[in-house]
Amino acid sequence: MDTRRVLERWLTLLGEARLLMGPRDAVASELSGWLEQLADPSPEARDELLRQVALHARALGAEGRPASAALGQLHLLHDALGDDEDAGLRELERVTVDAHASGAAARGQRMQARLLERSAPLIHIPGVAVAGFLVGSMAPEVLDALFARLLQAVVGTPEPRLILDISGAPRDDETFHHTLLGFTKLPDFAGRVLRVSGVEDPDRTAEALAKLQVPPGRIRLFARFEDALGPRVNDP
Repeated sequence: MDTRRVLERWLTLLGEARLLMGPRDAVASELSGWLEQLADPSPEARDELLRQVALHARALGAEGRPASAALGQLHLLHDALGDDEDAGLRELERVTVDAHASGAAARGQRMQARLLERSAPLIHIPGVAVAGFLVGSMAPEVLDALFARLLQAVVGTPEPRLILDISGAPRDDETFHHTLLGFTKLPDFAGRVLRVSGVEDPDRTAEALAKLQVPPGRIRLFARFEDALGPRVNDP
């Protein structure tokens, strides 16, 4: 295989199809490495080529580029190779699809994390409290993310109160109650009291928590956020 000729032909085709995905020199350097591995018949070279292609496809997926773009690059390699076409390109296509899906999934997870942060903002009131506000859904993943951020926020802080306000969320339900129970069992929560404000019916919620055997005194319920803050800083 004349790798230099194939590379120039490939780069030309990619440019015409607008699939270079970066500065020409940088792309040429990366693709040149692929062609060197493709021309090497050893198993080690083929494994390295698969690894490089997988990393490339995963990066494209993480950037939000379509799978068709990643596959399009390989399809143009078919054309660039011509009579030198390699039977291993089929495997490269399979690896590209799988790796792109993995990158796209990772991007989706990052986007979901940002959405969760907006659904559950935190505030610090110096010397008084760390408070989290649940806005909208009480889905388990939202609750778990908020509780994790609350605990992370209070580690090593002097704020005596830990507050969760649910006034912007639907009425507390069984999922929420079980999440509170799990929260009280976390080692990082040892010795702390969680004040839950914005509770629509504190008596109903207290009864539900008692049935789940939530440790008495670990969860305090309030109808209003102002009540959860309390009048005295030293009152836990």
